[in-house]
Amino acid sequence: GTPKGVAITHAAVLNTLHDINRRFAVGPGDRVLGLSALSFDLSVYDIWGSLIAGAALVLPPDAPVPDPAALLRQCARDGVTLWNSVPAFLDLAFAEDPAALRAGLAGLRVIMLSGDWVPLPLARAVLNTLPEARLHALGGATEASIWSNTFAVTDVPDDWRSVPYGHALAGQQLHVLDGAGHPCPPLATGEVHIEGHGLAQGYYRDPARSAASFRVHPSGRRLYATGDLGRVRPDGAIEFLGRTDFQLKLRGFRIEAGEIETHLLRAPGLSAAAVTILRDGAGQDVLVACCVGALDDPEALLDRLRGQLPDYMVPRHLLPIDEI
Repeated sequence: GTPKGVAITHAAVLNTLHDINRRFAVGPGDRVLGLSALSFDLSVYDIWGSLIAGAALVLPPDAPVPDPAALLRQCARDGVTLWNSVPAFLDLAFAEDPAALRAGLAGLRVIMLSGDWVPLPLARAVLNTLPEARLHALGGATEASIWSNTFAVTDVPDDWRSVPYGHALAGQQLHVLDGAGHPCPPLATGEVHIEGHGLAQGYYRDPARSAASFRVHPSGRRLYATGDLGRVRPDGAIEFLGRTDFQLKLRGFRIEAGEIETHLLRAPGLSAAAVTILRDGAGQDVLVACCVGALDDPEALLDRLRGQLPDYMVPRHLLPIDEI
């Protein structure tokens, strides 16, 4: 589809940047690693969050996926103190030699992960390997100026299904509402809405879509409907439960499953397909396509998809099933 332009004021962005810098005491002694592409909203913090605090911005060589070994050497050489990325990039670093990992990231005092689920094994590995670093999971939407919530991860209990979304940042509020716009009681599932100083003005030159997502609550408050499902835990933190639509989210990318399914069904012999995210034996989320029909040459089909879709939209596995 056509990308949406999100119209955000400087004041809305500054609300987020100032909160993060105050929260983590970012200053001239810090070195912020800039891993995100300029088309991804995490880069807004990398550039402006670091520079308005007087910190230095460390930029690795441009590549679709960072070279983890080279990245660890650069972090050690340049004294990186703050890591801000999707979880998948840190996961790549943790797959490296443990001694190189500790040497490269020994200077980290803050790790910010967002844009996707934070895998529980990764959170445990960070706490065990880098106990001096503060690990924070963040969430929100571009439509509310990068982030709207954060959760300090100090432990990973055995009964956790995921790292919680957490609590609202300064100047912002989070609401879990039912279909009628009423607050959901604790542990009841509803749609997460964002309120506060970080809200965008709307979608650029798209009043219809703006009106559908940026709503005025009966109380008069202006809210952004995120499309995320969540619930309020007894401690007041919000737990993320997934999306309200069929859109998938993997490694920070939003994926329309229907687009992949359409390409799959062009293959002779396939009568139906459903793309989803499953967890593999290592605890990692991977894209899987369930296919009904004759799946004669799966590797050839995957090769064809690689020529038609971005890498992150190509399923890791094709799973033959009898029916959907």
